[in-house]
Amino acid sequence: ILKEADNLHTRINECSIDKLMMEEGVSSPTQNASKVHGLFQLSENRISCLLAEAQLLTEGNDEEDIGSPDVPGRSSDRVHLNQLLGQTLANILVEHAHLQRACNSLIRSLKDSEEEVVAL
Repeated sequence: ILKEADNLHTRINECSIDKLMMEEGVSSPTQNASKVHGLFQLSENRISCLLAEAQLLTEGNDEEDIGSPDVPGRSSDRVHLNQLLGQTLANILVEHAHLQRACNSLIRSLKDSEEEVVAL
């Protein structure tokens, strides 16, 4: 579960509008408005998918632990601890994705404000 959580964390970080702009060679949000708008949409779509994956992370972990409580050497306390750990990691990833989404929304608002000022 830790490896999966680390992978999701990395992928959420890759959804930042700054990273997407660097990948596409856009140096300024006002440089190419239609391309930047597409990048915002791409970021939003990726974050939505990753949120679903983060929620599935705990569900998969719960099913795995529920299906194997009789494994030798595996106590019910350990199963419960693994479930709590999985839930905590998923909650952190979900919060991180929401924060990434909020940052992108703020950057989009600033970009739109700059475009309005330039249009005046």
